[in-house]
Amino acid sequence: MPDNIIIAALGFIGALFVVLKPFLDLNTNIAELKTSIDNFKASVDKLDSRITKHGEEIDKLKETVAEHGVRIENLEKK
Repeated sequence: MPDNIIIAALGFIGALFVVLKPFLDLNTNIAELKTSIDNFKASVDKLDSRITKHGEEIDKLKETVAEHGVRIENLEKK
């Protein structure tokens, strides 16, 4: 009788492992995906700040070009 209990317990543990392993693998994949998404978000944030900086530089250059246009017009009038 005790042998049957041991065999049943081992069978239950084996079945439990078979059922839980996919969930453990899924948990690992979710953790890796979260890390990848966090890294992607950091890259996007960095690119966003660079784009914003470049936009500000372009705006300054537009102002400079406009000022030069006025200066050229003034010089041409003289």
